[in-house]
Amino acid sequence: MCSVLFVKLNKLVHVLSLPQEDELPERRRLLSSSSYDAGQAVYGSCTPPITTVTEQPCDRDALVRDIIKIVENRVVDAGASEVNLVDNQQYTERSRYYADTVARRPMGPPVLPIILPRTCANPAAVIDAPTANQHELHSARRIARMHRDLLQVMGTQQPDDLTVPFVQT
Repeated sequence: MCSVLFVKLNKLVHVLSLPQEDELPERRRLLSSSSYDAGQAVYGSCTPPITTVTEQPCDRDALVRDIIKIVENRVVDAGASEVNLVDNQQYTERSRYYADTVARRPMGPPVLPIILPRTCANPAAVIDAPTANQHELHSARRIARMHRDLLQVMGTQQPDDLTVPFVQT
């Protein structure tokens, strides 16, 4: 059964692969044309090119890259971004400049503790941050003591102490 099916399939493939009557003259014309012979000669002997073609850098790409670097540097300098991912060398130089500026200028600690993590990535945040005065530092210490006392009291409570009876009126 399989062999009969295989023979019929082969005959069908053979019939379908035969050229049609209107296709034969066109095929003969193309095979005898000079363009076909020239194409066959080129495709028959494929040799690598002698001179290596290298792509020249595009001026437009360089211009766009420079614009992106300038914009990124200004964004980082303004403190809107925390990390400069474009150019590490310029970022290092900028960090040194900001560190020198901070060292020369007398400053107190920053008012907001949230500024401190940003200083690791952006020294401009330290320069632009307002400084705290003694009154603000005293208030921060007082609030920290209150939180410490509250946490100590909460730690000594038993679970039953936290349960409040509900009285329905």
